[in-house]
Amino acid sequence: MRCRFWDDKRDDLEEVIALKLSISNLPCQGLEIGKMRAIPSDIGIEIFCECGSAYYWEHWLPRLLEGRNGTFSVHAPFQNLNLSDPNANFEEIRRAYHEAFALCARYGGRHCVCHPYDGKRPENDTLEQLEVAKRCSLERVLQLNQESREYGVELLVENMPQKHGMLDQDGFMELFAPYDELHFLIDTGHANLQAWDLEQMFQRLGDRILAYHINDNSGDWDSHLHAWEGTFPWDTFFAGYTRYTPEAVLVCEYNAGPMERILANVDRIREHVEANMQGKFE
Repeated sequence: MRCRFWDDKRDDLEEVIALKLSISNLPCQGLEIGKMRAIPSDIGIEIFCECGSAYYWEHWLPRLLEGRNGTFSVHAPFQNLNLSDPNANFEEIRRAYHEAFALCARYGGRHCVCHPYDGKRPENDTLEQLEVAKRCSLERVLQLNQESREYGVELLVENMPQKHGMLDQDGFMELFAPYDELHFLIDTGHANLQAWDLEQMFQRLGDRILAYHINDNSGDWDSHLHAWEGTFPWDTFFAGYTRYTPEAVLVCEYNAGPMERILANVDRIREHVEANMQGKFE
């Protein structure tokens, strides 16, 4: 599934890359959120909506988004909201997601990120229990995906980090990829922890990947390091990104700043994207 972007679009490189870079507020929560005002206006922002009250976001989002051309997106709540748990109160989960959809729509958001399940499976898990959990996750994701569109927001299903969790790469593809209405956000750090085959990922999901969480690790834990600080194969990634998903948003989801260092890393990402796109034009 190759994106036809390159067959019909030959804009100036800077314009092509504009609006594709974004920064998560993961390292700028609470009173630190004001540091995100230093982000240039052509770079977007993504927020963890559960880390602030309605008043908090009503106060801060107008300031952060004023004059911003970059994209805005919302990471839906996930703490104590396990979509794969059949005993979890789904109406409570739906209310939390609808609040996230409404917030995203109110401020012109592009997408809302969804964790399809949470944590490792119990050691005494049975195949029957696993199948129930997978079916529960799928059914709820499909329903939330449909409901998100009532707000004009795209739900993006994220791959999860656990090495021995509910789904490895094959399991993720088998469960979610057959449903053409679903779109995806791929977290590079999570993919690194599970040793995903990137070429297989690009070929299977193609331009249904609308965004990435850019972060790194050393294959040991979900440390959300800056790109190139761990073992993720960035050259392979950017080659595939350019070929298959050149319009997807790159959201830098890092565990720490300072903002100056994050922006320097964003510049390095921009350079790599430019270099790969330059090669496509030649």
